[in-house]
Amino acid sequence: MNLQTTSPEGLGAHAPPSVESITQLVHGFYGDVRQDPLLGPVFEKALHGQWDAHLQRLVDFWSTVALGTRSFKGDVFGKHMALEGVTPAHFAAWVGLWQQHTSRLFAPEVAHDLQVAAHGIARNLFRGFFGSDPAFVTPRSGHIESGSSLLCQGQLLLLVAGREEQRQTHCDQRHRPPHPQQLAQADADQPQIGQQKKHA
Repeated sequence: MNLQTTSPEGLGAHAPPSVESITQLVHGFYGDVRQDPLLGPVFEKALHGQWDAHLQRLVDFWSTVALGTRSFKGDVFGKHMALEGVTPAHFAAWVGLWQQHTSRLFAPEVAHDLQVAAHGIARNLFRGFFGSDPAFVTPRSGHIESGSSLLCQGQLLLLVAGREEQRQTHCDQRHRPPHPQQLAQADADQPQIGQQKKHA
C-alpha cells in the first residue's frame, strides 16, 4: 500500500488508511479518552504523564494492525492485566468512543474493519479481566472484509500477546477468538491460534 504524505491536520472525512490518518485517529480518540470522566482517571493513573510516548506506541500498534507496518512490539495483554479498577463500563465506553472516531474519519468499510479489530481486542481483554464475554456486539457481520489489510484475528491476538509469530499465522476470519488462557500456551502451540476452527 502506498502511504499518504498529507499531514493529519489536512485529512478530512473518509481519509484513506495511512500512517497519517492512523495518527489522527489515535490522537483524536485518546484526546477524548483523557476527557472522559470514566476512562480518563484510569489512563492518567496508569501513564503518570507519559502520554507522548504512549501515543506513539499506540500509533505503532494501530499502524501494525491496519497497515502491516510491523512497527509495534510489546505485550498488550500483560500490560492491561496489570491495571486496577477496570470495570465492564470502561470497556463499553472505550468501544463506543472508538466507533465514533473511526466512523467520523474513515469510509464505512475501513471504519468497520477497525471496529471489528478493536472489538476483538476488547473482547479478549474483557475475558482476561472478568472470565466471560462482554455485552457489546461487534458491528455488522463481525467479520473483517475480504481484501482488508488489517491483521486477521489469529494474527491480532498474537500481536496483543506480544508474539512475533503473528506474522506467519494462518488467517481464518470466521473463527471465534480463543480465551486469553490460550494465549499463555507453550510456544509450540502458538501458531495454532489462528487455525483452531479448522481443527475443532
